[in-house]
Amino acid sequence: MHEFPSNRKLPGLPLLKRAIASGNARRSFIKLLELLVGAGMPRSAIMHENIPGVLPASPNACARGGTSLSHVSDCRFILALTGEHRTIREPASRRRDIVVRPGQLCWMPADSWYLVRNGPTRTMLSVIFQNDRTRFVWYHNMPLASAAAQPTQILLSHQTGSAPGGELAHALALMHAACPAADAAEPDSRTLAATARALLAWCLRELRADDHPGGKASPPPDPGGRWVDEVSAYVTDHLQEDLSRNHVASVFGISPDHLTRLFRLHAAGGFTEFVTAARLRFAGQLLLKSKLSIKEVGSSCGFNSSAYFVKRFREHHGAPPLEWQAARRNRAAIGSQRKPVETG
Repeated sequence: MHEFPSNRKLPGLPLLKRAIASGNARRSFIKLLELLVGAGMPRSAIMHENIPGVLPASPNACARGGTSLSHVSDCRFILALTGEHRTIREPASRRRDIVVRPGQLCWMPADSWYLVRNGPTRTMLSVIFQNDRTRFVWYHNMPLASAAAQPTQILLSHQTGSAPGGELAHALALMHAACPAADAAEPDSRTLAATARALLAWCLRELRADDHPGGKASPPPDPGGRWVDEVSAYVTDHLQEDLSRNHVASVFGISPDHLTRLFRLHAAGGFTEFVTAARLRFAGQLLLKSKLSIKEVGSSCGFNSSAYFVKRFREHHGAPPLEWQAARRNRAAIGSQRKPVETG
């Protein structure tokens, strides 16, 4: 695999400061992708692997050396711009980490898990492919230096006003085809990198063709609903971090009271209720798909107290975690044993 040197700067990134300052998110992302595609990025690409069944001990998920766990519901990629993004393959060995270096792309299929080892400050471009839109997010992550620090800042975000076009959908299908199943041989590195470059080029074309106005954080054409979509996506990706009303409002540059109003107008309930429900849904996924203990599941979902986690889980799911887990697994086992009825 042709590696991109970690000490080599991506071309033209300082010029983007003026584009960001303009407040036009779509134009800024077009400029960024033009620079990346023109420089032949990504030079290499790797495929994400699902996390193991156990977590390493980590007193603070956001601190240097801590770990954070997320679930990818929609396929996406991250492209490291500065610093290194380290995904844990085996908790006991840092040498087994999947390291995404500047100029390198990591492809993440839908319904996968990733466990990140927090370390040096890093900046990343992430593109998330949803059924009805494509989201472009420019992240800046740093380990916590103090209780008041923000581990994650969204420098810029934009979402298109419609589903991925035909050409981009075709590029996504090629990306899926270039990544074999988990139990198959590793993908050919040259094919994967070439496919990733084509995908990046089609993302640029999609942005140029997008008639969705999109300023900073892309609120039009439905300002409140779009803001709620952006905040909801951020919450889903950062369930282990501080998701207090004040903190999330500061990430998006709005007031806490305005955040509350947006969720009451455009969501089924309040912001705090949304965060708790998202954490409890994530807990259910972890109970079914991992080997984590109840304490680890609660911690992975942002609950500091196991007793409080069990109480809220029972309220949300109708049963305590272990009982709910046993019932779901038993139901799945019965379903797998049933044979389809043959028809004459």
